[in-house]
Amino acid sequence: MLATLSRSSVFWLLVLCALPLACLCANAQSPNLQVIPQPKQLSVTQDAFHFNRETRVVLADPRSEDDRFAAQDFIDDMKATAGATLSIGKGRSRSEILIGRIDLQSVAQALKRMGVESPPTLNDEGYVLVANANGVLIAGKTSTATFYGLQTLKQLVRGEGANAVIPGVKIVDWPTMRWRAVSDDISRGPVPTIDYIKRQIRTEAFFKLNMHSFYMEHTFASETHPLIGPEGGSLTRAEIRELVVYARQYHVELVPEQQTFGHLHKALRLEKYAELAETPYGDVLSPQQPGSYKLIADWYRELNELFPGQFFHIGEDETFELGEGQSKTEAQTKGVGAVYFEHLNRVRDVLKPYNRRLMFWGDIALHHPDLIGNVPKDMIVMNWQYGARDDFWSSIKPFQDAGLEQFVCPGAQNWNQIFPNLDAATKNIGNFVRDGQNAGAIGMMNTTWDYDGESLF
Repeated sequence: MLATLSRSSVFWLLVLCALPLACLCANAQSPNLQVIPQPKQLSVTQDAFHFNRETRVVLADPRSEDDRFAAQDFIDDMKATAGATLSIGKGRSRSEILIGRIDLQSVAQALKRMGVESPPTLNDEGYVLVANANGVLIAGKTSTATFYGLQTLKQLVRGEGANAVIPGVKIVDWPTMRWRAVSDDISRGPVPTIDYIKRQIRTEAFFKLNMHSFYMEHTFASETHPLIGPEGGSLTRAEIRELVVYARQYHVELVPEQQTFGHLHKALRLEKYAELAETPYGDVLSPQQPGSYKLIADWYRELNELFPGQFFHIGEDETFELGEGQSKTEAQTKGVGAVYFEHLNRVRDVLKPYNRRLMFWGDIALHHPDLIGNVPKDMIVMNWQYGARDDFWSSIKPFQDAGLEQFVCPGAQNWNQIFPNLDAATKNIGNFVRDGQNAGAIGMMNTTWDYDGESLF
């Protein structure tokens, strides 16, 4: 797979990717009980659940493979971090951690026994977690919910081995935004191995992020265009299939972002593809060349076979050379903005047979606000802004007014510098996601970029 090991920092995922989810809830937490992301409701009692040799994780539905995986994931974490040995038990236990769907009889009885009602605001990813001296209960409407409840439970464990304990708590939590994503640049700088990508997926899932996007310029090992993706430095078909299965277990959707307009110099510098460049050996595909759309069609035909999710991210940002080369005459007649939006619509038409929601970066559209209405309403704007601003309404409102769904896409500020700019990142992420939630954005996608090769993930 990818030849260069990425330098890593779990700290960065914790602070910069989970931060928007951790800091935007109204309920204060106990100063001695911190959970990331911060639950909607958290109350602490004087009670506690103590682990012992009889403690078992009990599945309310033993046939649920998703719950079984989540339970085993928790058991493995307990062994690694607390030195405690647990197992999945059958039937009732005097010391049990019960997990399962709210509609199951045993779970409903346990909720009643613990004096807890399932709130009507609980969505498919929301869960109830109760711990007291008699046991622990994690309940939700779906297996995704119980998985997230167990991720929270990992953070609550105190002590090690025979002294491990879970404080008495009642937690009710659900996400404000449907999609919580990370975009990872695997085209520049240190690129990740398969094992490291799996680590990313596990870490993201631990903080209840549910989307991981591969930013690709030339790092997809296309069978149709093998010259573009370097051998040993590109995601292969077998590796993608392996990662899709792996991510699904952790309730993370993998989204391919194969550029379809700008940022394609690594392909266009090759003589075989040079005629497709807007300017000689440049970065931008020329919309004047039919071969540009054949290349896009070929790439996404393969990606459609490999990624079973509901999204394609087509890029389309920073098309600085557009109108300066092959499309110069048309741009002078129609305007650069019109040429850009015609290409956007044409890519949409090429990919229409796959019935995917198409994501595209929103920077060029913001430069032509009078033409934003030309964006098809079924496309999703990936609205990226990296400034440490007090508010982002001026960037959000144009797309909202046009009736377009959007993600807010802040940045980890890890690029063009040895160590990330924490001050800028925390303000950018917190304020942008806050404003996106208030505007009804359907998701957030935190971005990391590896422009120069020294960036920390």
